[in-house]
Amino acid sequence: MATVANPQPWTYTLELPRDPRARGIARATLKSVLHGHGMPELADTAQLLASELVTNAYVHTEDPSSMRVDGEEGDHLRVSMWGSDRGHAGGKVLWFELSPEGRRVRESASPVGCGECAGLEAVRRKAVASGAAQRAVEEATIAVRRHFRDAHLLNGSTW
Repeated sequence: MATVANPQPWTYTLELPRDPRARGIARATLKSVLHGHGMPELADTAQLLASELVTNAYVHTEDPSSMRVDGEEGDHLRVSMWGSDRGHAGGKVLWFELSPEGRRVRESASPVGCGECAGLEAVRRKAVASGAAQRAVEEATIAVRRHFRDAHLLNGSTW
């Protein structure tokens, strides 16, 4: 009799120095984790959002930061970025959640609960899927990043 194992939760933590190269290392690590856990369809979006979180930590802190990746096989993903600055007790955690197509982590239109994020990401995905010119894909990607940064990361708060 064959049995099917229940998905097991997993966690990875990456300590990142305050170094401009940390963003690329975080992206590569996240891509590897997602491919290893059978969630490659989340890699592009997760790398984009994680890159913004790492950049935010780099810009607003002077200390190392920590990226934590939590998930469950094929079910959901949560990426958290913790950063602190000297003299700021406790620091700050920013995070996002994603789930494979057809599944929802929350009852929201986007991983951060923002309809505009969802709309901009849909335009970006459509440009990629249709084989649009590289410039169109780049512009759609920049629009997603700019909105996410302005609306969700730099909303007047500091680390």
